[in-house]
Amino acid sequence: MREFILVFRRDYHTEEVQPTAEQIANFLKPWQDWYSELESGGKLARPIRRLDSKGRIVFKDNVVTSGPYKEVKESIGGMIAIRAESYEEAVEIVKCCPILQLGINVEIRITPDL
Repeated sequence: MREFILVFRRDYHTEEVQPTAEQIANFLKPWQDWYSELESGGKLARPIRRLDSKGRIVFKDNVVTSGPYKEVKESIGGMIAIRAESYEEAVEIVKCCPILQLGINVEIRITPDL
């Protein structure tokens, strides 16, 4: 089992892409359920360590790209550490994350073995 960091990034500057109060309120329960499922399934990991230079980014429509990008217009809104066997498993975990529905993307980074 490997540890992966999920970096939640969004555009905080473009007014027309900001979630409404209703969208945020509707998001909270699915987020809590998703997070609780990670916790109860033993998928949450220990505190974050340094990040590897490679990663994956999952967007709203489950489009997955290699990352991170050198120039990023989004800001990091938060991050958590999870456990998964591979990038592929980590991507599948993130595809279920309700935060994607708010237009927030999730970068997946593996923590290297020390």
